[in-house]
Amino acid sequence: MMRSHRARRCAVVGLAATTLVLIGSSVLGTVSTRRSAETVARSAALAEAYDRAHDAVTAEESLKRKYRLEPSDAVRRAMAAVSEVAMLAVPSRNPSMPRGSAPSPGRKPVCRQRSLA
Repeated sequence: MMRSHRARRCAVVGLAATTLVLIGSSVLGTVSTRRSAETVARSAALAEAYDRAHDAVTAEESLKRKYRLEPSDAVRRAMAAVSEVAMLAVPSRNPSMPRGSAPSPGRKPVCRQRSLA
């Protein structure tokens, strides 16, 4: 009788330990999956922002070529607007700077500092 009671207790303890291990691995799997999903979401948003920036830079370069062929104020205004879009397209990596804000005036891209006239 003592032997069966001890075997039964070992079986219950083993079953409880196995259940706890399975619950722990399930929680860890859920946390890992959530973290991976958040990483993918951030990466997709950043890739989309870089794609928008690429499109804006391409448009800016096209407008530069157009300005060289036929200089006008309308082309200059269009290029200034496209440059702003390019500056705001990529979110800031500086945590103290608000999302989508342009860098300080001293850190403008070289293409913005050159005079087109």
